[in-house]
Amino acid sequence: MRLYKNTKEPKELERWKVLVLLATGLLNAVLIFRLFFGTHSVFIYREINEKYKAVLKEFEEYKDLVSDLSYEIHLIQNSQNYVEKMIRQRLNFVKDNEIVYLPFDNS
Repeated sequence: MRLYKNTKEPKELERWKVLVLLATGLLNAVLIFRLFFGTHSVFIYREINEKYKAVLKEFEEYKDLVSDLSYEIHLIQNSQNYVEKMIRQRLNFVKDNEIVYLPFDNS
């Protein structure tokens, strides 16, 4: 005597299991295909990640440059000695009664 009635026949139950198995197998195949060859594949992710790291590195370089230039602007605005030093170095100005020795290049 059965406690539970099985309304489906054994062959119909087997067909159902096979269909579910095929559907999940097809779904897995589609997902694996998209993982390697889709628009959001692993290869594209790696390329984007490399570009991101390059841009981040470039950003850090510019950030350091901006910091250095901001410090130089601060010195120019607030230090008369710094301004004088830069004028003397870049424009070759001299003070009164100062002798400048320039190296002579024979090449």
